[in-house]
Amino acid sequence: MTIPLVDLNNGLQISYRFINNQLQFHAIFAVESNFETIVNLLVKPESRKKWDLKLVDIEKLSNENENLCLKMLYSQDKCLYEFHNDVHVNWSIYHTTVNFCSNKSTNIKAKGILGNMSSYYKLENLSKADSSFALNYKSHGIKKVASCIDNLQESIKSHLELIKVTWKASFCEHSKKMFIADCLEETNLLKNTIAGLIHLAEKPSESIQRSPQNTLFNACERKRLKSSV
Repeated sequence: MTIPLVDLNNGLQISYRFINNQLQFHAIFAVESNFETIVNLLVKPESRKKWDLKLVDIEKLSNENENLCLKMLYSQDKCLYEFHNDVHVNWSIYHTTVNFCSNKSTNIKAKGILGNMSSYYKLENLSKADSSFALNYKSHGIKKVASCIDNLQESIKSHLELIKVTWKASFCEHSKKMFIADCLEETNLLKNTIAGLIHLAEKPSESIQRSPQNTLFNACERKRLKSSV
């Protein structure tokens, strides 16, 4: 059975269900932004730290195929949950997808409980600007060839549009414990996390106040700053 969570004022819809010892989420929301800004907030470590409220630490891992791989460390009730995620981004003019998938084949010693998860984001351009972009290129006398399509894609990625974001995620038997309190509506961390993503996607120059209670995050930040000196 799929259970809806209370919507936020900005139209965020979240639902969840428990199936085969896993916890699955499905969320839909709209944001006035662009593909590139949203993707950067999802996959770039320094950008993700700004809005992912349960995130303690995140860093890039090296792998054999040179694809992006992220080690992501989360905290919940003084427990640490660690994920080693392969990240795949598929760009398109009208929609872009970002897929995180846990890879347990890494030989890195985990600092916390090694979890398994999948997290999929689909970004869709809902505005009518797709055709206007084509008309703008045509009005400037640019022929519709392969290079023009590349330029068109870059322009749409960087232009502010109304973007529909669909998020589907699944967490294993151990890592689902991170969200039980949200499902019981004892806390609003999940809703506030997505609201933070929406806020920064629309206003990238602003910042979000993280909870001072996230002492693990603060400790990791102090350690990172000391190592960079």
